[in-house]
Amino acid sequence: MQHTESAVPNVNSIRIARVAQTYPDKHLVDVVFLDDGGFAACVPVVAPYASQDHGFAYLPKVDPAPGGKWAPRLAGQNDTLCAVAWSRQQAVVVGFIFPLDGTMGTGENELKDYHPSGFKRTIGADGTMTLYNPTTDQTISMETDGVHVQQGATKLLLNQTSVDVTGSGFALKLTPAMCQLQGGGLTLTLAGGTATIT
Repeated sequence: MQHTESAVPNVNSIRIARVAQTYPDKHLVDVVFLDDGGFAACVPVVAPYASQDHGFAYLPKVDPAPGGKWAPRLAGQNDTLCAVAWSRQQAVVVGFIFPLDGTMGTGENELKDYHPSGFKRTIGADGTMTLYNPTTDQTISMETDGVHVQQGATKLLLNQTSVDVTGSGFALKLTPAMCQLQGGGLTLTLAGGTATIT
């Protein structure tokens, strides 16, 4: 059940608050209002789409404030700010606000989606999409010349005409008509039923 303590009237207003705690299983948050230090507990969060058994749900854990959960001041690092609107004395989070000193700025027509785990998804202005997994240090990029997969020094390029793999001291190229392996100063080519080494 929602509980609010605040000196500011909660009628036809949108207020900025710091998210003090998240409850992902219920899609609720506790917030501290930046204007008067008041708070609201168990506030529902609007989602892009929501239903009983499907929709978009994403509500990561927030870092605790140095002054305690209900501290009215920002921590200055990894703060999560939200806009809280009111309907019939019921608070509802209608969106989130990036702090001005954050790292989530983008260029024109670019998209960033960063997960707290370090997983990243970006889409560039040219449509190039990149996925990065920090656990395995793997990057997958869908670019104009094909799909690039990289893990450490090993790179793989898939396109409509060939598969290219490069790594520490070797390169492999596969096409419908040929297989070529380079390494140690030698090149092995298999094509038309013939193998050549150069």
